[in-house]
Amino acid sequence: MRACQKESKSMICVRCGSPMRNAIAVAEANPLELSEEGILGAASEATGLSDFGPEDFRERLRRLINEWNGDTQAYALSRTFLLGYLIRYAKNRLLIQDVLKQHPEIHEETIERPIIVVGLPHSGGRMRRLW
Repeated sequence: MRACQKESKSMICVRCGSPMRNAIAVAEANPLELSEEGILGAASEATGLSDFGPEDFRERLRRLINEWNGDTQAYALSRTFLLGYLIRYAKNRLLIQDVLKQHPEIHEETIERPIIVVGLPHSGGRMRRLW
């Protein structure tokens, strides 16, 4: 299937089906302002957890939020996806912290030979047996 080449001034494909147009219209009608409290609150509500662990991540989160909120070129639908990513990562942080609390012995595990894999996402690279 060929990609659609006709785009309007807003870079939205004029051939896209109505579900996509509807999602874009809803996102533009309800602009999002990303906030630290909103993201962390949504993650806490979704998981039922509240301990994010060490607080050092908050400064980095605020910088990222400020950068994304300051981006005047971002489409409303893109901001919706960005919000989803931030909530998902915050939920993962809560879940990891909960596991570490329930199993403190994890901190005593020794990693003798770390494996570091570097590559582009979805580029076909796979983990292979390295020993």
